[in-house]
Amino acid sequence: YRGNTFPPNPLCSLNLFSIFILQYSDEFKSYSVQNGFEESFSTLSSIYVDYDNNGNFFIMDDVKFWDQIVSKNKSEKDTKIKMKKNKISSIVWEFRKDVLGNNPMFIISDIYGNDFVVKPKKEDN
Repeated sequence: YRGNTFPPNPLCSLNLFSIFILQYSDEFKSYSVQNGFEESFSTLSSIYVDYDNNGNFFIMDDVKFWDQIVSKNKSEKDTKIKMKKNKISSIVWEFRKDVLGNNPMFIISDIYGNDFVVKPKKEDN
């Protein structure tokens, strides 16, 4: 049995070019009752996005599942994995500049059913 007590704790940013960057630091942890805390991208399941959240409810406009994120297919070229010392250090999801509104909302899910909501604001990067 796996529980979903603690959500993942990712570091996220969204730059002016509509590029969503999900980075895991040493503080990233997913939790399961059976395995305890796990610190890596190995627990990432999916990332959901609402392009311009209205504040009342989440409307899914797009989703990336782990197999799509790591895929080398040209149809998945909007996501990239960055490596550092043979480990995944970040996931980059690029959007057309006109796609994301002023209030995008992302839900990051791990394999244990934990969800983490991220509402990044565009930054000067």
